[in-house]
Amino acid sequence: MLFFKKKTPFCTAFHTSVVVDPDKGVRPCCAYEGHLGNLGQGTLREVLEGESWSDAVRQVESGSVPAGCERCLRRERTTGWSVRTMYMKEARSIRDGAWRKGLTELEINSSSICNLACTHCSVAFSSRWVKQVHALEAMGVPHQRAVEDHVHAPDPVAMRAQLEELDLSHLQIARFKGGEPMLNEDVPVVLGYLDEIGVLGRVTVNMVSNGTIVDKTVLDLLRRAGEVSMCLSVDGIEGVQEYIRRGPSEIPRIERFIEAFAQLPNTRFVMSCSVMAYNVHHLDRIADWWNGHARRWPDKFGRHRFGLIVLEPALLALHVLQDATREALRAKYAALDNADYSPVLQALAQPWAGADEHDRWVAYTRGVDQLSGTRADELIPELADELVPLATPR
Repeated sequence: MLFFKKKTPFCTAFHTSVVVDPDKGVRPCCAYEGHLGNLGQGTLREVLEGESWSDAVRQVESGSVPAGCERCLRRERTTGWSVRTMYMKEARSIRDGAWRKGLTELEINSSSICNLACTHCSVAFSSRWVKQVHALEAMGVPHQRAVEDHVHAPDPVAMRAQLEELDLSHLQIARFKGGEPMLNEDVPVVLGYLDEIGVLGRVTVNMVSNGTIVDKTVLDLLRRAGEVSMCLSVDGIEGVQEYIRRGPSEIPRIERFIEAFAQLPNTRFVMSCSVMAYNVHHLDRIADWWNGHARRWPDKFGRHRFGLIVLEPALLALHVLQDATREALRAKYAALDNADYSPVLQALAQPWAGADEHDRWVAYTRGVDQLSGTRADELIPELADELVPLATPR
């Protein structure tokens, strides 16, 4: 696949961004499939200067799409949004040309420690999933997750040493995801180092948190950042939130988190709502909840766009719902204006996944419900008719 060669490559992530994952794998962005190095075998600087990274840069500069980028482009075609569009349309480094000078974006996801086991997550990004994956395996429940026993822990001393080798003088954005960044000991070390070298005050910190824990050290350091974009992972209201996120994630707890960080003058909130089969009936209620906070803090909350559509694991995606259900949902959200539902409408228009994938989702739901003592059809009564196997038993 080739793109028309332009002065600016079709994606600048390889030139200007680096991500460290919980297993210490290194890649250019969170959407890239695979890694181009690992901190267990070399330093961050060595990875960025290594042959694998350089080869990927040569590909994008020639107009080719590296294999690790193909899923990102599929998402873009399916939903109209992708990480690539974020880099190319929203990044300040594109507008001011800083992407040509050096690293402008740093993303630290260096620990899998988390207090939740969200149904669309995995062992790779949540320590709470380790036991649950083994339980699902023992029950024969489909789940599309690797079976691992390893919890990826932070290493603050090593992380600081890695950063000391880099030129961060052009840094514009520092991202922290998970695991849960409020439980990652690397996060205050990275923020403190950026403050020490004099760049934190002009950096935008993007943090994706489940909003259940307030770390006072992190709170105080964020006060010194140029801007803070606090992205809250909220996937439902009332019991649907706790059903999807599997842990102490009740809405009142998240509202206490909002209250604490809303006191920072440089902080704005955005919402990360992973749209999937379990919550697609209730997106309007999530939007209403969000808009309530926007009325209280109009300078800190903006209009929400439901752009994060779950495509993997496929058994949770909207396409497991049958045609009549998806058509009814399209009509519902096409008539609403309390949020931007355009990505949802685009995803609902995709072809049905078929009876087999639908039934994998039903089996997964029943297995997780059995494991956790929950009932999806009671918490989400709109799904009662869907949560019935369709395939003819052999």
